[in-house]
This record gives sequence, C-alpha cells and structure tokens, in this order.
Amino acid sequence: MKIYHTNDIHSNFEFFKKASAYINENKKDEDLYLDSGDFADLSNFIVQADRGQSALKLAFSFKLDAMAIGNNELDLGYDAVSYLVNKFPLISANVTDGTGNKIEGLNGSISIKKNDINFLVIALSPYFNSHFRAGAYNDFLKNGNLLTTDPFEAIERELEANKGKYDYLILLSHSGLWMDEIFIKKYPQIDLILGGHSHDVWIDRKYSQSGRGENLGIIDLSIIDKKITIESIDHKYLDEKENMKFDEIYKSKSDLATNILSQEIAAVDSLSYEPYEECQLINFICDSILDEMSGDLAIMHNGIANHSLVKPISRLTLLDTIPSKLNPTKYKVKGSDILEAISLSQDQDYIRRPSRGPGFRGTIIGDLSFSSNVKIQEDPLKVTIDNEELDPVKEYTIVSHDYIQRGSIYPSLKTENKNATWHKLFIRDLMEKYLNNQDIFDRSLIKRKYPNKTHFSRK
Repeated sequence: MKIYHTNDIHSNFEFFKKASAYINENKKDEDLYLDSGDFADLSNFIVQADRGQSALKLAFSFKLDAMAIGNNELDLGYDAVSYLVNKFPLISANVTDGTGNKIEGLNGSISIKKNDINFLVIALSPYFNSHFRAGAYNDFLKNGNLLTTDPFEAIERELEANKGKYDYLILLSHSGLWMDEIFIKKYPQIDLILGGHSHDVWIDRKYSQSGRGENLGIIDLSIIDKKITIESIDHKYLDEKENMKFDEIYKSKSDLATNILSQEIAAVDSLSYEPYEECQLINFICDSILDEMSGDLAIMHNGIANHSLVKPISRLTLLDTIPSKLNPTKYKVKGSDILEAISLSQDQDYIRRPSRGPGFRGTIIGDLSFSSNVKIQEDPLKVTIDNEELDPVKEYTIVSHDYIQRGSIYPSLKTENKNATWHKLFIRDLMEKYLNNQDIFDRSLIKRKYPNKTHFSRK
C-alpha cells in the first residue's frame, strides 16, 4: 500500500490541482492520503471569504483521509475552527480554546482501518518555535481565542487512550523539523512521522516533509502477515495535468468568494503606491494604526503592499493589495534604534532586496515610512517627532507590525514578543475602519521626508 502526503500548501491551489489529479488517478481504496496542515492561508481570497470552509471542502474532495491543524488553520479563529473540526477530519491533540478547554468535536487522533491494519494517526499543531520557546505561537493565537499546548503531554495522552487499539502509529506533525527530530528519538513506537511547518524538503528512515506545496510525498509500505515495513519514501514533483473535477469545484468556490468579498467599502478616494519612496498608501496605513493603537509614532515598510489601492475598494481589492497576515504591533525602542533603521532604509540596494518570512506575503522590503507627526531630513539626517528632535537615548513607543517587531528586515527595531502588544485584526482588515475617514486621508497627503535642510520645514 501507499501513503500519500502533502504539507504547507498555503492555498497554492495550482499545486493542489496537480496533486489532487495524481491522487485521484492513483490512490487505491487500501491507500492513505494525509496532510500535515497549513493548507488554508488567509492571504487567499477563497479562504478569506468564508474562513476556510471552501478551501477545506476542496481539499477533502480528493480522497484526503485526515489533516493536521496548522497555524494557518488556527489563524482562522475559534469560531471557524470549531465549525471546521465538526465538518471535516481535521485533527490536533494539542489545540484548545483560549481558556485551555477542549473544543467540542476536535479529536487528537483518528483511527483508520486499511488492509485489515488499524492505523492510528495522531496530529500536532505548533507549540515550540525553532528556538524551542514554549507557547511561542500563543501570543498571536489568543487573539483568536485559541491556544496550543505541550506536544509531549498531548502525545502521551493519545498513546494512553489508544493503548492496544492500533497496529501502526503515524504522527502527523505540524511542529517543524526541529521538533520532529526530537519526537523520532523520544518515541520509537512511532512508525512514521509526516512533518510540516518548517517547509523542509527532508526524508529520513521513517520521516517525510515535502517543502511548501511543491512536492507530493509517497511512502511505499509492504504488509506481510500484518508486519508492516517501509519500503521507500520519495518526493514527486508533479507536472501539469488536466483535472476537470478540481476545475469545477474551484470555479464554484471562487465565484462564491468573489461575490462575498466584492461588496464596495466606502472610501474617501484611491491611495497611490510606490515601493521605494514615500507614498500615500503607506502613509495612510501609518496614520491609521497610530490612531488605532496610540503611541509616539508609526513605522511601516512599503513592501507590505503590492500596488495602489484604487476605488471601488472592497475586501477583495484590499486582500490583493495587502496580502500579508500581519497585525499592528506596539512596543518600545530607543531613538538610536529608529535612527539606525532609517539609515538602513536609505540604502537603495537594501530596500530592493527580496524578503520572505512568517506572516509576510509580499516580495520586497521597500522603503521605510512613518506617521505624519514625523519629519525626516535625509541629508544630513535629522528626525523630529511632534516638532521635537529625536533623542537617541530616549525610549519611544512605536506602532508597526509583527514582521518588523521580530527584526526580520530592520534588526534594530527587534524586540521580544513579551515586550509587545498586538491588535487582533490584520492591517488590511483594520484599514476598513479608516478608509472613509477624511482626517486620516488628509494626513496621508502630508509629506514626511525631505532630501535636505532647505526643504525640511515644508509640508
């Protein structure tokens, strides 16, 4: 028999079309197909429209036996997750609601009988990050009334509850390779681990993780007198193939999502965008998040947007313009750290670099932009905040987003999660509240950067 495996598709439906065609054609009744999570990504309009319902319907239309809950499924929030786990075999042994209580209908494992073999599949969601910090994802998940818990305790519970009830144990782990290597050593009774989350392309004696939606994992098992042996583990890169069933379902879900998201949002006007210089759209975002969360100033990188936001504006055009899943974030940094970031942003080669990381769905770093109470003379460098010169030794409360807060693109602006607070909405969702705000729109037109001191006092 074969076990087919996908992980971290992140709503890459072009890949899933190929994978589902292959599985539909090749998977036999005695085979298994398992997914390690992060199938549904909110950067995709189909996922955004109905919080994952259509995406999961698409996934389970192609012989999928079970899926682990990844952090991207958890990003959908409690209401969506509690609905989906009662509709699909979506499993995790270490997810609770925001108070630590069990979610009704959510199972930590699933028992599947194939070839007269009882397969027990235990699933895990991420809890430790790559630095092994416990509860690292809960800072964000609690905004959606969800938590993940210790995976070792979760595995022990599932093993105890299923003692003597299975012949073959599979761990469907959305925990990252760094954790999966520990699970392999700690739990020799696990026969196969199918990993995800860290986007590694990795094969070991009883382990497979197949990147980020570019490969299909295929595990060949031999069964002789109920003795099961892994014959081979392989990753298959798939070619384009006709898939009429996929096309039909996808079109139906796409049309539904478009109808849901296309309702016009009242807005003062369009907002223009430039990636490598000050522009109205990013100015608008800065002034919006500063009004929303309060602080001394707002800082934003232009790479968060793809293009101008043009009327008529809808949730669909907002998603297309700002696909990143980033939350407005408030924390303190020294004035010297702000000056270091501004100096780095003046390096044209640097701001044109590609960038990629957790939650960020853009492609470049882009210029660094600020709220309207900030004035920057670029040559020689001089910065004022509310008409007072920036003090290098003073601490300032900035409002930015979690990608910058983690130091991903401007290292001097990094701070630990414990020192930050996050808004529960993504930046694009928060913008809806301000698009018809004339005051914020007027402020977005105020110039913040000047090339030299001759022009520094102008607005």
